[in-house]
Amino acid sequence: MRPERVKPYKFHKHTIIYDDGDFAVAYGIWEGRDERLAMRWNGYGDDIGYPSQGGNPLWFQLPNTGIWTSAMLEALAKIEGFKKIDEFKGMIK
Repeated sequence: MRPERVKPYKFHKHTIIYDDGDFAVAYGIWEGRDERLAMRWNGYGDDIGYPSQGGNPLWFQLPNTGIWTSAMLEALAKIEGFKKIDEFKGMIK
């Protein structure tokens, strides 16, 4: 399932910051208050990917602490073709 189509109630206003077709990372608002990074495996064809619950696709939320966010953004910055790093550099501590 394309990550743009994954829209769980608790993780909204999210932006896909990385998607290689198999794996995606997003940045958004968790439960209306916390800015978070999240990730998921997209799945193939009619497969909704992972994680999911009750047939609904979800995002796996990373803890909202500096080490998780900054380490993930630094790793993404090293991937060739990752264009959105400038938008998120302020999160790297």
